[in-house]
Amino acid sequence: MSYRVLVVEDDLDWQLYFQDILSQAADFEATALAGSVRDAKLVMRRYRFDAALIDVGLPDGSGLDVLTQLSKSQPDAEVAICTIFEDERTVLEAIRRGASGYILKVNAGSSLVEMLSQMMAGGAPISPKVARYILNSLAAPSDEQTEPVELTKRESDVLNSISTGQTLKQAARSLGIAESTVRTHVKRIYSKLDVNSRGAALLEASRRRIL
Repeated sequence: MSYRVLVVEDDLDWQLYFQDILSQAADFEATALAGSVRDAKLVMRRYRFDAALIDVGLPDGSGLDVLTQLSKSQPDAEVAICTIFEDERTVLEAIRRGASGYILKVNAGSSLVEMLSQMMAGGAPISPKVARYILNSLAAPSDEQTEPVELTKRESDVLNSISTGQTLKQAARSLGIAESTVRTHVKRIYSKLDVNSRGAALLEASRRRIL
């Protein structure tokens, strides 16, 4: 069974490029194409998706608004931003809103399917050029007061495992538990931290000094 992918991209050449790459992949299919925020919201009401590729710059708004809407309406869908925007503010905002990956279009070549497969396995594909923003944010101390969050020992083990870049399958293997159990713990971690993606969980855990 193929993963159903929503492609949100206003440039027709890029739309066709993504559609072509996904059509050649055994595990993915471009279920719907949208060229605007409005069109994306319409197809989100019509279809259920496993994943999405979303550009930031759209003619009627920001792709980050599409990300927010999809994260709320279809929280199990994994989202990768694929864009030319590489500024720190946009990158971190995308992660906070629930993006599981951030891929610059310059890196969206033959390895795109591999990056999407990594994301569907619980990984977080991030283009190297923007990864430093996330690392800097993780390292930066926060003075903001927040309610304490208590994770169980197993939840802490899972969080530590995924913070090293392990996929869910790798985390399950290293902890000696089933992958389905890891997924359950991850969902509980997300709920406790009030986030909906791995990147956002790591940022929030670092801000709360849990990691």
